[in-house]
Amino acid sequence: MIERDFFGEGAHRFHRWLEIGTVIVAMHVGACAAATLHWPEPDTDPEMAGAFVMELAALAVAPPQPEDLAIGPPVEDSVPTPVPTQESKPEEVDLPELQESPLAPTPEVVLPKEKPTETVEEVEEPETVQEEQQATVLQRHLEHDAAHERRPARVCLG
Repeated sequence: MIERDFFGEGAHRFHRWLEIGTVIVAMHVGACAAATLHWPEPDTDPEMAGAFVMELAALAVAPPQPEDLAIGPPVEDSVPTPVPTQESKPEEVDLPELQESPLAPTPEVVLPKEKPTETVEEVEEPETVQEEQQATVLQRHLEHDAAHERRPARVCLG
C-alpha cells in the first residue's frame, strides 16, 4: 500500500510529477540568476596594462673552483704533444702498357686505330649562307602547303 500512496493513481500521479518538475526548473533559474548578479567584474586597472619588469641581482652561477676536489696538491694540466704531420705524397706507380689478350678470337673486320686529328673549321661564304636560308624558307612553305592539302575540308551546318 505504501507504493500506491507514493506514486498515486491517474491524474494525481501526473500532477505530482508536474509540481516536482516545476520546482526543479525554478531552482535552476534562481541559481543562474544569482550567479549572474554576483559575477565578479574584471579588473580594469590602467596601470596593470603595461609590461612587468623585474630587476634581479647578479648571482654567480657556478663557484670559482669545484668543491669536490681530490685530496692532494693541485696538478697543472698537461699540454698534449702535437702530432707530427706527415706529408702524404702520391706514389708514382709505373703501369704496364695494355696488351691485347692472346685468348681473344680474331675478329672478321678490324677497325683501324684512331689517331687524333686536327679539326679545321670551314668558314662559309656569305652567298652560300643566304642561299641556304632561302632554301629553308622555301622548304617550310612547301611543307605548310602540303599539310593543308591533306586536311579534310570542314563543313559548317548552321
